[in-house]
Amino acid sequence: MKVLLDRKFEYILEELEDVRDHIVFEPTEDVRMICGDHKFVNEYYTLPHLQTIQLASSGYNMLDLDYLRKHKITLLNSRGIYSIPIAEYVVSYILAIYKKHRMFDISQAKHEWNPDRSLKSIEGSTALLLGTGAIPQEVVKRLKGFDVTFIGLNSDGRMIEGFDQCDALPNFEKYLSSVDFVICALPENKATVKLLNKTHFLKMKPESVFINVGRGSLIDYDDVCQSIGHLKGFVIDVFEVEPMPSDHPLWDCPNVYITGHASAGSQNNNRRTTQLFANNIKRIISGEVPDNRVDLRKG
Repeated sequence: MKVLLDRKFEYILEELEDVRDHIVFEPTEDVRMICGDHKFVNEYYTLPHLQTIQLASSGYNMLDLDYLRKHKITLLNSRGIYSIPIAEYVVSYILAIYKKHRMFDISQAKHEWNPDRSLKSIEGSTALLLGTGAIPQEVVKRLKGFDVTFIGLNSDGRMIEGFDQCDALPNFEKYLSSVDFVICALPENKATVKLLNKTHFLKMKPESVFINVGRGSLIDYDDVCQSIGHLKGFVIDVFEVEPMPSDHPLWDCPNVYITGHASAGSQNNNRRTTQLFANNIKRIISGEVPDNRVDLRKG
């Protein structure tokens, strides 16, 4: 069998010396596995004998999932590779908002000494995490030291280690008015598209913070600017259409923080990608069970 590797990830070859003969960079008749980003996968997923796809991202909604189901192609994602930097991003924005970094940056740019001490402390706050997977679990690890209480929501309310309480996702509305942070790290599926809208944001506690590092499709952005004025911060790293249109009203909302799908960035990502890709390639070649298999029935 051959493994078709996206040249962007050629650096993993140093970990594949013992199976190097199986790796190709151009499609051949005997390709059984492809590894790469979604653009690369979308170019080659119809190869006639393809059995396995290793995707370089956690999200997979950009693929033709119906085709993969129909042809019984196994999909592996990169869940876990980006969890640590995304969790760091979440913590950094909570701190930046609570400690008024934006205000002090403006003062510094004006050469103004600003003695404002009306800062908030994270200590004793409560965080609602929509999702209890790899990213929320890393967020919990990093906020534990701030004496934060964690409520995690997942599909069935099962208890996850590290959380103080877990509940089923359909019950999320009852928590909105009492928590200090709402951190959204859900995948895109039938149950999560347009899950949140202006009605939900209006229910959120005054001076609370909303952060979305899941999928842009999770939010219905119609009239959202009119529903978040009472929030201390509204942080989005993902949007329903990327890049986010330059004329979208969210750009001008004073309590909104926008980054361009950048939260996963880290100097350590290549190391984590190498480990995952190399291990899964070797397992597929040897007939073993790979890591990070996606349940396409949920898509």
